[in-house]
Amino acid sequence: MNALANSPANRAAKIVVEEKQYLTFMLGGEMFSIGILCIKEIIWYANLTEVPMMPVSIRGVINLRGAVVPVVDSVQAVLEIASSEIEPEPSFGVKIRPDFIEGIAKVNGKFVILLNVNRVLSTEEIGQMGQVALTDLTANQ
Repeated sequence: MNALANSPANRAAKIVVEEKQYLTFMLGGEMFSIGILCIKEIIWYANLTEVPMMPVSIRGVINLRGAVVPVVDSVQAVLEIASSEIEPEPSFGVKIRPDFIEGIAKVNGKFVILLNVNRVLSTEEIGQMGQVALTDLTANQ
C-alpha cells in the first residue's frame, strides 16, 4: 500500500503549481498588475473630467453611478501567473514605494510589477500629492 502512495505518479500529482490571475494595466508608460480578485469591475468610460494638479498617473475622474472614480491609463489583459514565476520586490531601481509592491513577474519577456492593493495610495495620500504639486508650482513662480 505504501509503495502505491509513494509512486512517482502520485508524487508528481502532489506537486501543484499555484497560478493566480492578475489584471495588467499601463500606468505612466509602465506595466503594472493587481490580483483579479481585487477587481470590482472593468468598464468603458466617457465624459472624463480632468482634475488640475493631480499626479500624471491619474488621467481624470468619471461619474460612475454617482461616485467619483479616478481613471488611469489603460487595462491590458488578464494573465495567469504561476507563483513560481514571481520574485520578491527589488530593493533598487523602482519608481514607486517598495511597500506597494507584492513582487515582480516575468511575462512574455517583460517584467510586470505586481502591486499590493492593500498598501497602494489612499485617497488622502493622493490629495496630499496634489497639495505638494500645488506648493511646488507656486514656489516656482
